Amino acid sequence: MKWISLIALLLLFASCNKRSTTEFTVMGQINHYTTGSGLDGVTILVYENTSSGMNVGQSLIGTTSSNSDGSYSIVFPRNLVESYTIRFYKEGYFLEEVFLNFSDLHTDEDNIININQRPIGWIRFVIENVAPTDPQDQLKIYKESGTTNCADCCPDGYYYYDGANINTTMTCPNVAGEYFVFRIWDVLQPSYTFDSVLIVQNDTIDYVVHY
Repeated sequence: MKWISLIALLLLFASCNKRSTTEFTVMGQINHYTTGSGLDGVTILVYENTSSGMNVGQSLIGTTSSNSDGSYSIVFPRNLVESYTIRFYKEGYFLEEVFLNFSDLHTDEDNIININQRPIGWIRFVIENVAPTDPQDQLKIYKESGTTNCADCCPDGYYYYDGANINTTMTCPNVAGEYFVFRIWDVLQPSYTFDSVLIVQNDTIDYVVHY
């Protein structure tokens, strides 16, 4: 009788610790990109990616927030879809995204995803062609270095502004605490400027260019 009770107890313990095969668990640590300290209050959103012919869609299937030490854990259903996207969002920081194929995830173990969340700031070039203007006026801005791997980032390279009466802006997000480095040419003058701006978190720095 004692043996029967012991076996029943072991079976109960095993069933309690058996992982669900219908759910995925993703967990990890979110740290500040610069300081390495844990980042709390980050919103984590899990989406299913589906496609039907030429139509591609996303459905939100789970959400949670990081703890005070930056740790997080989220459980979501193991549906038969092609892939998942996990987004990590906090105001004042870049939106970070992780794309996962269905085959990348496992039900028999925790799926670990650690994130270094980058603080965000902006530089805004305020560009104005001032009198006396000339139809041949040309301004060149060359972005030498800065953040490039985000949806709204400005690629490295040249930006041209040709003709008279130009009055526009160009805004580039960048990792806060890092320098945005650029060169400017007023071709007709001619004049040349090499400069860099230290980006401030959650703020926009205006850089005025008159030519």
